[in-house]
Amino acid sequence: MVGCSDTIRNLYKELRESVLSISSDIQIRSKKKYIAFIRKRNFADIVVWKSSLSLYLNMRKGALSDHKNMARDVSNVGHWGNGDYEVKITKPPS
Repeated sequence: MVGCSDTIRNLYKELRESVLSISSDIQIRSKKKYIAFIRKRNFADIVVWKSSLSLYLNMRKGALSDHKNMARDVSNVGHWGNGDYEVKITKPPS
């Protein structure tokens, strides 16, 4: 996580701990361009940017029920990570 702010580094740590609290068998693998969260397969990937995190959910388009419109459809957009949905995180939840 070279080049990102302390805020983003702390956001990643909070998000990582939240994801890991879901199950004790979740593994983290650092890839060249993203960080993968794996159970039996990747279920989420995080790309760390200078001023934000991009969380990619490994779900096919149409499978996510997003009543708060937090996710963006990236099924037709080039991106690192797996899945058709991106959630951009720039600050801690209030």
